[in-house]
Amino acid sequence: MTSRGTDNWESLLEKANAVLFDMAGQYPQTALRALDRADAVLASPRVPAAAIRDDFFPIVHNIKGQGATFGYPLMTEVGAFLCAYIRARKKFNTQDVALFRRYVAEMRAIAGRRLTGDGGAFGAGLRRKIQREQP
Repeated sequence: MTSRGTDNWESLLEKANAVLFDMAGQYPQTALRALDRADAVLASPRVPAAAIRDDFFPIVHNIKGQGATFGYPLMTEVGAFLCAYIRARKKFNTQDVALFRRYVAEMRAIAGRRLTGDGGAFGAGLRRKIQREQP
């Protein structure tokens, strides 16, 4: 590769890294807005299964995918748990919806407190909860 080609590549890489760094700084606010949408889906006392699969699932799936990318692997873990929980069921009862609400609140705490990395003691406690409630 020529020196000029290498310079262009390095410049593009620097720009991409700058964009990712900026997005990482915005991730908590982005996640909180997504969690507002998740709360709206779960607002009804009886949430239809279609709303959980078509509306709630994509929200937590996106949060799961973005979490680790932007330094919030605990968000990814909670999102992965919720996605697996939803995939394992055909129907959802009020206890399931209550569980979804609890974990949305946990994700809100992670983003609100900007808990990066493993989340410390909060993260350890949350992981224990998730292990107990695996589908």
